[in-house]
This record gives sequence, structure tokens and C-alpha cells, in this order.
Amino acid sequence: MIYPVLHEIIKKKQSSQNVSVVLQTNVASLFLLISVCPTHATLFMCPPYIAVDTSYTLNCASSSSNPASTLLWYENIDTVNTTLHDPIYFDSDYNGKMTAQDMTISGVTKEAIGISFYCEPYNEVVNCTGNRDVCTPEIWCKFLVYLPFHHTIIDSLIHYFSLL
Repeated sequence: MIYPVLHEIIKKKQSSQNVSVVLQTNVASLFLLISVCPTHATLFMCPPYIAVDTSYTLNCASSSSNPASTLLWYENIDTVNTTLHDPIYFDSDYNGKMTAQDMTISGVTKEAIGISFYCEPYNEVVNCTGNRDVCTPEIWCKFLVYLPFHHTIIDSLIHYFSLL
């Protein structure tokens, strides 16, 4: 009978990974349903800075899981507007699925200095999360110094610093 051998393989697999295994049997066949927790998320295109009054799109992808994970997004400052785009699912290792999703950031103000964005994969069936990834861009303020009566930028800078 195959059940004792299969049971030992499943026990070893469960102890080495975050895996949920369900055996379903009926008279004619044996079904083995394996659910796998995602291990991590990765943020792509994390900008080193975001300028005030601009928008930017972050990309996040989960590691392989079965069934496909949901991506959870967090931010530590609530002053920016975010728009989540529909997730996209890709086939991955061992019949798993990778989840990818974009989030657009807009309405960035100087009050958002120190903001961080987090992306975390969550598998509802297995009830587990993978390691989250973080993006912490600097917020750059745009400014323009206008000094009248000077014809070139260099003359303006020399004049400005000589007044200090």
C-alpha cells in the first residue's frame, strides 16, 4: 500500500518548508493537494527619491505559492495618495503561482519625508505571510531661487553667496 510511504514523504516535506498537505481519497483515486506559503516579496523600481508633486509607480512580486498569494501594501505615513492596479498571476515552480502588482503614488508633499512603502505576500488558504520588502525613497522638494539684476546663473550664485 502506498499510504505509509507517501505519509513519510509528506512529513519530511512539511518539516522542511511551510507547506500544507491535504489527502483526499475515494474508491478509485487518491488526490494530493499541496498548498505552499510564499517566502518573500520583492519591490522593483524603488526610486532613490520622489519629487514633490510628481507620481511614481512601484512594482511588487511575490515568490511562488500555491494557490496564488495576495499582495498586501502598507505605508507608514498616510499623506500620499495610492492607487492599486489589478494583480497579474504567472506560472511558477512546482505548479505554484507568482503574483505581481503595481501601486501608483501621487500627491507627494514635503510632509511625506521619511515615508516607507511595504509589500507583503499573503496566502489566505494556508493563512501565512512571507517576508515583506520595503522602499524608502527620499522626498525632494522643488525650489527656484530668483535673484534679479544678474544675467547668468553663475553671477547669481556668486552674488548670493557673497551676501552670506
